[in-house]
Parts: sequence; structure tokens; C-alpha cells
Amino acid sequence: MEIPLYVHAHAVLMMGWLSIFLTQALFIASGKQHWHRVLGRIGIVWLTIALATMAMLSLNNLVKPVPPPVDVFLGKLFSLQVSALVLGPVFLFLALRSLPDKSDHHRRYMTLLTLFLVEAATVRMGWLPGVNGLDTSVFAALLYPSFMLLLLIALDVKVLGRLHSATVTGLVLIFLSKLFCFWAWQSPFWQAATSSLETFLRPNWPLS
Repeated sequence: MEIPLYVHAHAVLMMGWLSIFLTQALFIASGKQHWHRVLGRIGIVWLTIALATMAMLSLNNLVKPVPPPVDVFLGKLFSLQVSALVLGPVFLFLALRSLPDKSDHHRRYMTLLTLFLVEAATVRMGWLPGVNGLDTSVFAALLYPSFMLLLLIALDVKVLGRLHSATVTGLVLIFLSKLFCFWAWQSPFWQAATSSLETFLRPNWPLS
């Protein structure tokens, strides 16, 4: 099956964001604050475009005609995507608000933002136990991304001997988002809402 160009574009944007994030860390580690600020401005624009394409693709997956039970699974997956589209900008806002005085907060919020944005991708990794296409369990969908957060927690404990306040704030927000996804994954109300949204958007939807 041929993959549409806009899907490739979204993949390039997301990989580009990961590259920007890693490059920013290298700039700070090597004392190149000027280039860190320059790339940071570019990164904000880049991330905004990446989130916009994520929103378009998420809605496109919901709207395109698919047979049951694929439509039900895409409705469940949509909850992960909505969560990322809401919490991603929140983390970006918190990261920018912490500048210039709280660089330790800034680093952690940007790390949480980056880790959280790749969450929905884990549902597509069929080699993971419990991730099996339409039979993927909500526990598998929510559990694997959480393992990445252990790295940040371990770093805080090693460096500070405790969790940083920004890490705590981020973990609380992510926990709340996971509660929402857990509810939506098995909620008839959420499935009905996504079906209504699909019906509303489909007649004039530009993609396919």
C-alpha cells in the first residue's frame, strides 16, 4: 500500500524535532548558548508545524472510511493523539515560561514534551508484548511510554537525591492524561463522540 506524501512529511517533522532536541542538549553541554537560543526559535516554529500535521493526521485517520472493527480501534487511538495534542503545547508553555531564570525547569519540561510526543508511536510497534494491532490492550498502549520517564526520574534521584518540582508537575500532568486515555479506551461515550466527529467532518475533509 502506497503511503501518502503527507504521512512522510509528518514523519520527517517528528524526526526533525528529535534531532533539534538532541542538538539543543549538545549546544548546552558544549557551552554554545547563542546557537542554543537561535535553534530554539527555529524549534518552536518546527514543533508548531509538527503538532499541526499531527492534528491533521489524527483527524484523517478518524475520518477515512475503514471497516469494523478498525474504526473502533482508531477511535481508541484518537484518545492518545488528543492527549498529546493538548499536553504537548502545555509542556512547551511551561518550558518557555521558565526562561531565562529557571533553566533546570526548562530542560525537564522540554524532555517531558519530547518523550510524551512519541507516546502514540509505541502503539504501532507490533513487536512489543501486548501490542497486537486491533487487539492492543489499553495497558500496553499506556505502559510502554511510561518506561521512558524512568530515565528522567533516575537522573533526578541521582543528581538531586529527590524529584525536581518540574518533574513532579510533568508526571502529574502525564498521569492525568493517562487516566483520560484509560477512560476513553473503553468508554462507549468516547466512541460515540468520535463517531459523531467523523460523521461531521467526512463530507468536506480534504485528505484521505
